[in-house]
Parts: sequence; structure tokens; C-alpha cells
Amino acid sequence: MIALARPRRSNWVVTLADLALLLVGFFAMVQAVSGRGDKAKAEMTAGLRAEFLGQAPEALTVDINRVTDFAGYDRAALAQWARAASADPRSHIVVSGYGANLAAAAAHAEAIADGLSAEGFISERRIEIEAHRAAGRPRVDIGVRFQ
Repeated sequence: MIALARPRRSNWVVTLADLALLLVGFFAMVQAVSGRGDKAKAEMTAGLRAEFLGQAPEALTVDINRVTDFAGYDRAALAQWARAASADPRSHIVVSGYGANLAAAAAHAEAIADGLSAEGFISERRIEIEAHRAAGRPRVDIGVRFQ
């Protein structure tokens, strides 16, 4: 009995087809995002991170400043520091108020944030305000974070 030779299957064709489909999917995603605004891009990026990484990475604080004397701080100097520290457009300013009274901490943080945006150096879109209950002297921390 003579055995017939089976045709050989090339595994590289499957790998090539897989790679081609991945590239087509990537370019379709790039095309879908290119015509959208910044908010839609951020939402899509967050969704992709959540699917592939399981969670969004925490923001990295790269610089911080503190205000404890709310009546005597130099608003212009603080605004210049914030402008220099957040020169990268991917960064944003986080103004965190701390105090025994949560409402007072929030009011202090909001006043500092208003001072930063009033100087015209920082856009209001790049400033986040937080309030935290903490013992001790009231303070406001101003941090520069990257997402």
C-alpha cells in the first residue's frame, strides 16, 4: 500500500494573518479617535487601560508646594511656581485643602485655586480641588500631577 503525502500547512500564514488583523484594528481605532475631542480621547484611553491593565494607573505627583499662612502668602510667586511646574500640557494642578473643618478646608483650597487661575497662568480646566479632614493647623497643598 502506498501512502499519499499530506499537504504541508504553513504556520507562518496564520501568524501573518493574525498580525494583519491586529494592525487593521489598531488603524481603525486611530482613525476613530482622530476626529474626536480631547474628552472622547481621554475616555477611550481610560477604557483601553481598564481593559488591558485592569485599572487606570494612579496619577504621579512630581512637585508640591504648601500654603499655611492664608493671609500673607505671595499669590504671584505661587502662580509662577505653578506655571513653571506644570509647563507640560499633560500635567494638572491638584489643590488639596486640609483642616479639622471640611468646609473650611474646601474654602481654603478653592481660594488658592481661584488665585492661581486669576493670575492667568493656569487654565481652570487643569486645576482640581480636593478637601480632606486632618488634625493640626489648616494648610493647602498644591501638587503637580501627571496622568
